[in-house]
Amino acid sequence: MSLLNDVSIAVTPNGYKAEKLYAVIPSSGAADMDVTRATDATRINERGLIESVLSNVPRIDYTGGGCPHILAEPQRTNLVTYSSNFSQWIKDGDSSITDNAITSPEGTSNAAKLIAGSVSSRQAIKINVTQTGNICLSVFAKASEYDVIQLTDAFNGTYFVNFNLANGTIGSSTGITGSIENYGNGWYRCKGVYTSSSLINSYRISIAQNSTDGRLLNFAGNGVNGLYIWGAQLQETKTNSQEII
Repeated sequence: MSLLNDVSIAVTPNGYKAEKLYAVIPSSGAADMDVTRATDATRINERGLIESVLSNVPRIDYTGGGCPHILAEPQRTNLVTYSSNFSQWIKDGDSSITDNAITSPEGTSNAAKLIAGSVSSRQAIKINVTQTGNICLSVFAKASEYDVIQLTDAFNGTYFVNFNLANGTIGSSTGITGSIENYGNGWYRCKGVYTSSSLINSYRISIAQNSTDGRLLNFAGNGVNGLYIWGAQLQETKTNSQEII
């Protein structure tokens, strides 16, 4: 007996248009779902690339391959004004940014290279956003000559988490809950949730020399070597989890 014979409503992620997701059962349209979203959003398409979807269009997501699913998440606001244009971020120490250095997870040559300068200092960029409570910072990152990226605050020298881009693991951390997700082709999405209720007014993306580095350890590079970054997000979370879109 087919499952379709036993259900009164069946909605699958294959029939849709702007503002509508069609139900297979019943065929009358009585169970069709309305879709409302005020802004564009992203999904993983059938080729495994990140793709932008127009407002009010259902997001049919192929994360992990196989059959797609309907992607529905809580509304969140990205607090980072320049989420991919890292040349607009503030240099912290002797680092530099090369824009459009490599193909990003969306299949476009718009990922940047964060380069460690030749003077011993922080090799980082930062963004100034004042927030309290549970905050999640994420960035897509890919190893180059360096393979460890650190997400950290600029508040009191406490909060940080390291991500190893060579093997997709999380290293040392304090005050931040980290998670890492493999997006293929060497790209990882690195997420860090700040669980402190203290006021934090600045967030950093840093190069680290190894997975056990503490927060913002000064070192000198050669002004050429670095790692790749793309698509930063900073947003409030309801709980101290990796709830981020």
